[in-house]
Amino acid sequence: MKILGLSGSPKKGGNTDRMVKAVLAESGAETNFLNLSRIRFDPCRGCCHLCASTNKCGVKDGLIPCLEMVREADALVLGTPFQVGMPTGFMYNFLTRLMCFHHVEIVLFNKPVILISVGIKTLELQRNEGILGFEKMVEHSQQFKSLGHIYFNSQSPPCLRCGEGKHCYNGGLWKYVLNKDEKRLREFNVSPEMIQNWEDCLPIVEEVRKYGEVLKGLKNNN
Repeated sequence: MKILGLSGSPKKGGNTDRMVKAVLAESGAETNFLNLSRIRFDPCRGCCHLCASTNKCGVKDGLIPCLEMVREADALVLGTPFQVGMPTGFMYNFLTRLMCFHHVEIVLFNKPVILISVGIKTLELQRNEGILGFEKMVEHSQQFKSLGHIYFNSQSPPCLRCGEGKHCYNGGLWKYVLNKDEKRLREFNVSPEMIQNWEDCLPIVEEVRKYGEVLKGLKNNN
């Protein structure tokens, strides 16, 4: 059994990358991992006359080997941070390129997939924005069989590195971490312990283990 893990994070080795890799490791299967931000590729160009009869993408760029790995994989683990409430452009563009598998024959129909996402909003807030959008793109558009979705609220917005946190009333730090509290903003200072790691969050650790076992179950049923 082959499982492919793909991360849409522009941050190599960040929470998204590590969560995807951890689920793969827990599966006990033969796995591959790719970070999409390290691949030079375009979004779908809509040139269906090149792929409708072959189910092979006609845009010859760095994503072609990855698309073959998607075709051959028995299951996928797809991970993305949320930026401005949406999956990253790397993940979004990748999902559009799966159109080549979606013509007379739906090549990826019911292929098992586990979703992983990281954001700075509570689960309730994120569900109505990025989470549902990500799930709809994967499950409804491509007709994968979703096995579940792990969401980690990292409470670590890019604002922690931007240098303008004390003056900004637009970013995630003000809106979602400090809850628009003027006093907390005035007193705010960045420190290393503010950077949250999923490995330190016991419920997420348990979720990662659980979905690794789910993938292991697929392997045992093959």
